[in-house]
Formats: sequence, C-alpha cells, structure tokens
Amino acid sequence: MKLVYVILGAFVVAIGLWAAFVLPEMGEGSVVDYSSPTMQFNQAHTVAKLRFGQAQNTGEWDLAIEAYTDALAIRPENAEAQNDLGACYYQKALEQMGDPVEEDLTGYSPNPKDSIEYIDEKLDEGGKFTWDITDDVLLLLEDYLAVRSDLIYARTPVGMDHQVTFISGSTVPLMRLAEAHLRRSMDIKPDYAPAYRNVGAMYVTQGRVKAGTNILDQALRLEPGDGELAQYIQQLKGY
Repeated sequence: MKLVYVILGAFVVAIGLWAAFVLPEMGEGSVVDYSSPTMQFNQAHTVAKLRFGQAQNTGEWDLAIEAYTDALAIRPENAEAQNDLGACYYQKALEQMGDPVEEDLTGYSPNPKDSIEYIDEKLDEGGKFTWDITDDVLLLLEDYLAVRSDLIYARTPVGMDHQVTFISGSTVPLMRLAEAHLRRSMDIKPDYAPAYRNVGAMYVTQGRVKAGTNILDQALRLEPGDGELAQYIQQLKGY
C-alpha cells in the first residue's frame, strides 16, 4: 500500500517573515542592543527559516543546515530550531536516497548465500532497498549484519517469510544526524508535536512502521485536531 507522505513540521511563513528584524516602535532616545543574544538569535533564526523555504524549491539544503547551525550556536535549547535542523538533514537524506528498490528474493536461488551476495552488491550502490526473503536467508543475513554497522535495517514478518528494509550509503549519516536533532527537540520540549511527526515519518521511511506509527500516535495526542495526520495513521494501521 502506498503511504501518504507526511509533510515535515518546519513551518516556514513567507508573508511577514522579515518582521522579526523590525524593532517595536520605541520612544525617542531609546537604545537598542543589537549584540544581545536574543536579538542575534532572532535574526539568525529568521535567516534559517528563509533558507529552509528556499531549499524546498532549490534543494540547497546545505545552506539551510548552515543557517540553522549558526542559530543553534547562539541558542542550542530552542526546540523549534532543533526540529527544523533535523528536518533539513532528513530532506537532504531523502533527496540523496533516490528511488527505493523493492524486490522479491524468495525464489532468487536455492542457495541462500547467493541472495546474501546479491544483497551485499546492491547495498554497496547506496539507497533504500526492500526485499522479501526466506528463513534460511534471514539466518545468514543476521551474521552479515553483525559486521555492517553502517546500515539502517528493519524487518517485518510476512506470512512464512520476511520483509527486510535497508538504507545504505551517504543517506545513513544524514538520517542519523536528523534523528539526533529531532530527538533533542523532543527532549527540550516534550509537547512539541512537529518533532514527533518528523521522527515518526522518518521511521516509516526506514521500514520501522510499527515504531513510527507509535510515535505518530504521540504526535496526534499532542495535536488531536490534525486530521491529515489522523488519516495517515489510519492508513499505516490498515484501517
């Protein structure tokens, strides 16, 4: 079943965004401290939001990542900025990942080692791969995974067989950075729903559908009026 894509929780408002630079009206003789951490953060955060909006059209996620990193250097305990930086890394990861590959290897070869060799060759190419495999291939795969810490891996039972999902290559460190910042956002502000939505959506992408759905349920409890998210969760659960 095709899953509806969940839009990331970094909200970029184009109209009036530069208003963060405009100071409130002040009486004659007032002095503004442009060097204050609050002023510096507000300006850096506004630039970062603009970079995010531009990257959605241009794909220049490195510029957005740099801008959010600058803002967080001033105020690392800002949950929104941590979430948005995680979203930037995740979006960059999705673009690098390319089109996912899905294959049924249950009849690939009577020798399970042949399937492992094929899996190894494909993973070296980098990207996202989902394969249906048999029990005997899974046994060898577990030994293979013991020496491959550079992979994101998920497994789901499918009848008498198994469905395994891998993400490999340059996408992996980007997704790990994304999760680190999203989790930091959740730690800073446990009731900040966008971070939960983003982690949940990323887990689903990684093939960790049950774990992702549980986190999305948490996001919905925080924002029960989010009808789009409720519909997506129902689709994940097969309702």
